[in-house]
Amino acid sequence: MLRRVLSSAERVLVADGFEEFTMAAVAEDAGVSVGAIYRRFAGKEELLAAVKDRMLSALEESLEESVRASGTDLASTVRAFVDSITASLAANDRAFPELLRPAAELAGRGRQAVASMQRIFEEATEPFLPEVRRQDPRAAVSAVHQMVVGSCVHRASMPRDSAPGYERSWEWYANQLSEMAIVYLTTAESAVSA
Repeated sequence: MLRRVLSSAERVLVADGFEEFTMAAVAEDAGVSVGAIYRRFAGKEELLAAVKDRMLSALEESLEESVRASGTDLASTVRAFVDSITASLAANDRAFPELLRPAAELAGRGRQAVASMQRIFEEATEPFLPEVRRQDPRAAVSAVHQMVVGSCVHRASMPRDSAPGYERSWEWYANQLSEMAIVYLTTAESAVSA
């Protein structure tokens, strides 16, 4: 039953957003009583925390699989990293604004996911550090991770009609981020700072 409730909670959150996310909506989708959900979760925030953990775990697993299968060079590894994050956010864009809000009980899991994403990216790019044309290649890889994750989190938390450019697809956005990251990593530092 727990798996069914969490799947339903994720579906309701993704399809309807936080405003329509209620225990009754989740119960209806799962085909269980509201009381059955309350026997498992003390309230909406506890259920949201479980959904966040499930969604972020799926993001981490997908990210790890993507970068492992990405290929043999820095550019394909960067693209796999960016594509995996943006695809996950695109599939769940109605849910992420709520999941990214800074509630203390939800923020801890978010920080854990970001640290996991950084570890995955750093491990995946380790063999390609000689291709990084920066004075400190590890710091440059870390900066790219921060840029990509920060940009994606920002975009996921913004309403679609908030500013020009936000109406563009996640695929377009992923291509832009990948190109910027690859150019930064593979352009000699002196050429950029000159």
